[in-house]
Amino acid sequence: MYRHKTKIFVFFIILGLTVFLYTYINKPEKDTRDIETEVSLTTNEIIAYIDNADNDYLKSYINKAIEVEGTVKELTFKNNIHSILLSSDNKERLVLCQMQQGETSKMENIKEGELVKIKGIYKGSLLDAILLNCIFIQ
Repeated sequence: MYRHKTKIFVFFIILGLTVFLYTYINKPEKDTRDIETEVSLTTNEIIAYIDNADNDYLKSYINKAIEVEGTVKELTFKNNIHSILLSSDNKERLVLCQMQQGETSKMENIKEGELVKIKGIYKGSLLDAILLNCIFIQ
């Protein structure tokens, strides 16, 4: 009798953990429009922070919404995701903005060389700065 109750208890614990993990992993991303902007920078300012090893300043904005203003170098569409590469004065460094779903119609009006202002979630940098869930700021 004791073993039977233990097995049922363990089963419900495992079931509860499975449901929790499934909902945690599959929770939808927050809409960037609903997140308050922490800082507004140009592409040149972001790249300067990366190049000058003053990354501590940018690290404080990881996983927070920032606004970036820069010139469109390239528009891409890969794996059903639209992205914009923003250029800087340093030709080797870019700001990569992976667009949020729902910005597709606005992408059709953007052209290379155009100045844009984008808000996204800053994820960090390697050679380039990376922003996810980006939206256009009007």
